[in-house]
Amino acid sequence: MSSNPHANGGLLLRDLALPDFRDYAVEVSKPGDSVSEATRVLGSWLRDIITANPSTFRLFGPDETASNRLGNVFEVTDRAFDGQIIPGDDHLAPDGRVMEVLSEHMCQGWLEGYLLTGRHGLFNRYEAFIHIIDSMFNQHAKWLKVTRDILDRFHLVMDVIDRVPGLSATAGHVRQLMVDKRISCRAYTRAEGEDAPEITGWQWTSLSSTPDPAH
Repeated sequence: MSSNPHANGGLLLRDLALPDFRDYAVEVSKPGDSVSEATRVLGSWLRDIITANPSTFRLFGPDETASNRLGNVFEVTDRAFDGQIIPGDDHLAPDGRVMEVLSEHMCQGWLEGYLLTGRHGLFNRYEAFIHIIDSMFNQHAKWLKVTRDILDRFHLVMDVIDRVPGLSATAGHVRQLMVDKRISCRAYTRAEGEDAPEITGWQWTSLSSTPDPAH
């Protein structure tokens, strides 16, 4: 999975179009004069996020979207469901953006996989039960932290030039070439969803054979 360019969240990351949260402020003319629910207001914001990002945002949770007062999202989408839909089913559709199943671990796994594709999601759950996936979340957060420090082969060349005495003066042009190639390869991956051909086809040159002294 680590070699799958479709799961390189860092390179494939796409920004969300976020509505201005200030547009959802609850008007309070004087203390005690209005009644509102924070999560219901949040549901309206999430509804508009889904509308603005129809292919890059999903809502995950174990069958509690409505009870968590986020039901306004169902004004623009449904629960993802590929089975038979019968009368009485509530907001089910194959293309729904809400992922619900009564398993916190599965929802967390879905969310992690979705994030790895460069898209975005929100996990909603009662505070009393969200701790069920504490260890999964901590493990994923630590993994994300570690991946931020992993060097690609362009970085490795640049690091050698920076660290080896004398190379920065004699190989500055090579370092700049690595910077430029890294930018172009990242742009290719964002546009095509896979690594550039020069990356996927790259391999170490074998030094096992004895070179001919005459050459």
